[in-house]
Amino acid sequence: MEETHSIASIHDLRTVIRGSDRSTNLLFSVAEDAALDDSRRIWEAVSMASGHGRLDNLDILIGKEDARRLVVGRLLQVRAWSKFVGDQLQEVEEGIKLVESRMEGAGPGLPRGFKSTKLIGPDLYLDTDILEDIKVSEITST
Repeated sequence: MEETHSIASIHDLRTVIRGSDRSTNLLFSVAEDAALDDSRRIWEAVSMASGHGRLDNLDILIGKEDARRLVVGRLLQVRAWSKFVGDQLQEVEEGIKLVESRMEGAGPGLPRGFKSTKLIGPDLYLDTDILEDIKVSEITST
């Protein structure tokens, strides 16, 4: 009965082949814990034409290749989403800069740490008649 060689990488495959007699057919089994990238390389070594070895569990290799394709597809989706989010973030930052520039151009403001105090005295009123005499363009330009 043939000995089954468990392989988890192309390096494992080469090691078994180097230490074996080429006149005998080898039986290989892909390890379940083989990395997806290593499984891809093992898959590239699979041939239907000829060879000196047989693969015992082709279904594991096919499953790992399907999983690798799924992971690669998801990574592409994440990259596209990341670019979209980056573009949206850039738009938000531009909006913030626009608001900041408008706020800074609005004239002097209160200094940081200013604490208002109400003094006891007469009530203050705004003369709304003055506002009627000022044109709208004068208000927005200041």
